[in-house]
Amino acid sequence: MKRVVSLFGAALLLASSTTAQVRALDLTEMVEVCDNAVYGQILSKHVSRLAAEDGRILYFTTLTVEGRLLTDDTPVRVDVSYPGGFINENEGYWHSESPGDEETRVGSRIVAFYKWFDGMGGAHATNWLYANHGGLYQSVDGPKGAMVLGRGQGYAVSKNLRVNDLEASVKRIRADQARRKNR
Repeated sequence: MKRVVSLFGAALLLASSTTAQVRALDLTEMVEVCDNAVYGQILSKHVSRLAAEDGRILYFTTLTVEGRLLTDDTPVRVDVSYPGGFINENEGYWHSESPGDEETRVGSRIVAFYKWFDGMGGAHATNWLYANHGGLYQSVDGPKGAMVLGRGQGYAVSKNLRVNDLEASVKRIRADQARRKNR
């Protein structure tokens, strides 16, 4: 039986590797591929239904986050979207790579890395939560200030950090990126 399960697992891994690619991003890579990152509070959350160009029905969750950009402290209110979500208990779908309800609860403080896409799902222009759940990090208050909760090895924020330390790293990476571009 173990052999059958192992063979099935290997076949599933092979099949999935031809259709999707999961890539680990460290903080430098995440900052370099994203348009920006926001630290703030989730003000609202809503799900939209979209008819894709190929005829499929897609659902996207959009979070409205108010806070500041980690790159330059600019105050901002930004909408960030990711695939999946439910309009009601019968309409929508769950997307395995999207953040969970606990992480995206209205009132929560988060860090979100995002990038603008003209056609998410074919027609939904929005700021995409980069790497889906891998681009969103919860924040909690700690004895030394606000903390960002890391997700472990393979994620941009792999360990718990003070928000101020994450912000300093993001600014440094963005400054290094600008210097390389201006050479």
